[in-house]
Amino acid sequence: MTKMFVETGHAPSLQKCTSLGFSACKKGNYSEWRWFLENMQTSRKKGGESKTFPIEYIENRLEKIIVREGEEGINKFRDKAREIAHQLEFEKEFDRLNILSLQMLTKNRRKEN
Repeated sequence: MTKMFVETGHAPSLQKCTSLGFSACKKGNYSEWRWFLENMQTSRKKGGESKTFPIEYIENRLEKIIVREGEEGINKFRDKAREIAHQLEFEKEFDRLNILSLQMLTKNRRKEN
């Protein structure tokens, strides 16, 4: 599995956060949202390893939020990601994440019908 190094130099635990659907994101520790945003960056493979996770993995993570917390949960997630993206100047990455999360939400709605 590809390792992501965020702020602390350690791969963030995707299970940690639960405020707005995640936990441990206190006092400006926003590594979960940053992790998603960083994985929306355009990545060039160097030496055979990508700096980001495959898009299917990101889709899977977003789908889990939707299944677990519904539309309200993914909307809260996106609101927090938007706020952090602004602070980090990751607007392009947020736009990609927003589009992807909306696509996943639409896909989930179709499954329900």
